[in-house]
Amino acid sequence: MKGKYRIVIVASAVLVAWMGITGPGICIFVDGPQPGWLGSENGCGPTVTYEIQKALGILWYEPGPKMMGDPTNPRVTYEGERSFLTLFPYIENYSVPFDYEGRIDYDLLIKRLLPPIFQDKLGDMGVDVEVTQMVLLYGVQVLMYEESSYQCGYVIDDDMQVYWLEGSINKHEIYGVRVFTENPMPCRPNTTSCWCDAQTRAEEQLLSFEEAPLSPEEEQAVVSYVHGYLKDNTNLNSYEYQVGRYHIDYGDENIIAFCGMFDKETGLQFFEGSVNLATGENGFGLEERLSPLCVIAEDAAWNSFD
Repeated sequence: MKGKYRIVIVASAVLVAWMGITGPGICIFVDGPQPGWLGSENGCGPTVTYEIQKALGILWYEPGPKMMGDPTNPRVTYEGERSFLTLFPYIENYSVPFDYEGRIDYDLLIKRLLPPIFQDKLGDMGVDVEVTQMVLLYGVQVLMYEESSYQCGYVIDDDMQVYWLEGSINKHEIYGVRVFTENPMPCRPNTTSCWCDAQTRAEEQLLSFEEAPLSPEEEQAVVSYVHGYLKDNTNLNSYEYQVGRYHIDYGDENIIAFCGMFDKETGLQFFEGSVNLATGENGFGLEERLSPLCVIAEDAAWNSFD
């Protein structure tokens, strides 16, 4: 019996020790020094706890590859070797609660984690911005729960220079945190992406374009396409509409980016699209609002489907 009691006592001691070691270990790691937590400088509990975790090999990190910035490339990646990663307790430091099923909200977590990392990286480039200046958007959202998230976005400095930002989180790792001086994936007709949404937001914020109305030939091409596309749409073909230029650069002189509005007061009233004069690959989509990038001439004609 004494032997059984000894086993129980030893097992209990091991369990308590394990809980003491791993209890504060709900952590996430990011690059660079971070403030301490419970007297630690490593962000994962007291120093003795960290050393024990490290000795037992139960820390949640792996040494990363060497990722150097290329001065000929507009993107800026990690500089130096990611051989040591600081660990972080996300609950205490970022106020990210678990959901009702005890899961982490990774979309909220990445929203809290990335801005200061971007701020540090921009600071290394000599760019002084506040995290409140950053506009960050989520990538493709899926309906099922995933232990990951992605954001892209931009920040505009005092010299009106745009810097493009992206980063990801996967379970306990922040990775792919990059700063670009050029949009890595500019808008293209008939496509949607996080980068295009960011570009649109940035251009709407800057409003640095020169207003250029559609030429008569361009207007005719747009009206001809819209008429053919919507003539059999009984929800829309009873309304008249105006068209104008949508001031976004698709990087192809053969593409006319257009926008417009219907003369109705209910439902989706606005639209955007493109006409490719070379390939005939055109596009049309209804919009909830009239973008500031859309300029319709004051004397623009009202077109009908008659």
